[in-house]
Amino acid sequence: MSNSILLFLEYIVPVVILFYMAVEVYVRNPRISEYRIASAIVFTFMLMLAGEYIRQIVPIKYSPILVTYWLGNIGALNACLGFHFHFKILNASKKITAWLYIPISYSLIVPSLLELIQQKNIYNSRLFERDGMFIYPIFNAPYYIAIGVGVFVICLFTGMLAIAYSASQSEKEKKRTTLLLYGTIATLISQILFGYIKFTQLPPYPYLFTDVIWLFFLRWAMIQYDFLPSASKRFETLFELNPVAIVVADEYGYVMEMNPAAKLLLGGDCKTIYDFCSEESKELLSKLYTEHFNSRKMLKECEMKFYNKEDDLFIGVVEADYVEMDASYATILIIRDETEQRKNRSKLEYLAFHDALTGLPNRRLFTKKLQEAIEKSQNKYNIAVLYVDGDDFKRINDTMGHETGDQFLKLFAERLQQCLGPFDLLARLGGDEFIFLLNNVHHEEYVESFALKIIEKLKKPFVLSSREFLVSGSIGISINNEERMDAETMICYSDIAMYEAKKSGRNTYRMFNHTMLREVLPSQLPIDTSFSFEN
Repeated sequence: MSNSILLFLEYIVPVVILFYMAVEVYVRNPRISEYRIASAIVFTFMLMLAGEYIRQIVPIKYSPILVTYWLGNIGALNACLGFHFHFKILNASKKITAWLYIPISYSLIVPSLLELIQQKNIYNSRLFERDGMFIYPIFNAPYYIAIGVGVFVICLFTGMLAIAYSASQSEKEKKRTTLLLYGTIATLISQILFGYIKFTQLPPYPYLFTDVIWLFFLRWAMIQYDFLPSASKRFETLFELNPVAIVVADEYGYVMEMNPAAKLLLGGDCKTIYDFCSEESKELLSKLYTEHFNSRKMLKECEMKFYNKEDDLFIGVVEADYVEMDASYATILIIRDETEQRKNRSKLEYLAFHDALTGLPNRRLFTKKLQEAIEKSQNKYNIAVLYVDGDDFKRINDTMGHETGDQFLKLFAERLQQCLGPFDLLARLGGDEFIFLLNNVHHEEYVESFALKIIEKLKKPFVLSSREFLVSGSIGISINNEERMDAETMICYSDIAMYEAKKSGRNTYRMFNHTMLREVLPSQLPIDTSFSFEN
């Protein structure tokens, strides 16, 4: 076999492999700097081997020029990229400002720049000799300086990886760093062995080939431990770990892929997206899916009913987007189970409008319902409000404690609920204050009889902690029979009447009339009724 063919096999074949590897690392995720730097490192290794091949096939007189301006400068750039890469995988770039670690990383390029400016050799051998088919450098002082710098740089890389290992937070990260550390140590040993000892049977600068050892370990870490994972691998991880159900389907709705969350929610034996859809939602889903696929537009916040893997119906919100994958067209559907959120939302809405202790409507809901009832009546019938306040409730709280007081309020509310008609409403305003809304009132006598019914219900003793308590109620009544009042005014008037009932000896009721306003401060009245004070 001729020397030219041997040179081609020894240099160009590795060059092609390194070029492929550089491109592969770059396309994995070109937007992230670690990938671009790693690709550049592999590319500079390739350029050094390509330069050495050119040096072997041209006359020996060109060797000093090629070594000084090609091999030396690219080697220095390779070392700088190596520093930058190790700073990145150490996460030092997050702790140290770029204005600091980048100049440190690329400081080794300074001697090369000085060589170019001053045209003076600093650490590259300019003396060469031919021995057989190869042109070898003379092992002199500049040569040993270059080898020494290379050994020092690899030692620094080893130290940086050792620091990265000690800072590793997961077992996978430790294994990955260990693999890279082994590769760096193997490269260091080969650099010392082949750099300082002359092997005439091997190509010149054999340590260039030993750099492939580090690339081998880099490649191993990429395959074994997902080091520098591709963007598709990252999306695959996101797909697998996403807690939301994700389904990939083709143009006709056939399921191509489901993530674990989708299998857990819908079951893993669905052939089409319609298999887990309820009968009432199938037609809607089919229509929307076809429109989505034909228009290539996103499907947003579409609410439907689905079956889970236990065949229970749940309300789901669907979003879909059209994508191109593996040279075909598909749709990614995201299905969110809204059941728990609906329950939580209902709970929050309930708590916002109901009393937590008794479960009765609170003042906010009562005022809303009262205003609606007033507007609905439209002078056809009257609305009555009865304000009930427990007499001597404070004694129970003071003697028996708040826990027993809460038990009493529940019993008190139950007694009042027994008075309710089919269209009436009872609410708790706070403390021992409750309020009734009576709809469709045509006679005041009905309201008075209702008040007497409440008083009668409260005559029976309340049993708390094996003790009996007699607690009556004072009731204030307001009716919108003569004037059209709003909800707040009716509540205010019934409150005033209730205090009149307490003044009259308690355990009774009083109907509101405007003479009661003379003993009330204007600040206690609704704004739109202050005029009544002067009357």
